[in-house]
Amino acid sequence: QQIPLIHVVHEDDELLANSPEAEWYKILQSLPWKQYRSIAADYYNALYHFNKSKPHSQKSGELSEE
Repeated sequence: QQIPLIHVVHEDDELLANSPEAEWYKILQSLPWKQYRSIAADYYNALYHFNKSKPHSQKSGELSEE
């Protein structure tokens, strides 16, 4: 198996990986995300179609105060 020629390490990744307060980051790194790609694609497609079909009742910039 061929190893990558370039391995990019971002400073933020190193900080999170070494932080005792960022246990969530280690869990996220080991998440088998590839098996969830089709679910994510279905979700974002449904969200896109929902947002496209929904009439916007408020003009941009106006927020309701609830």
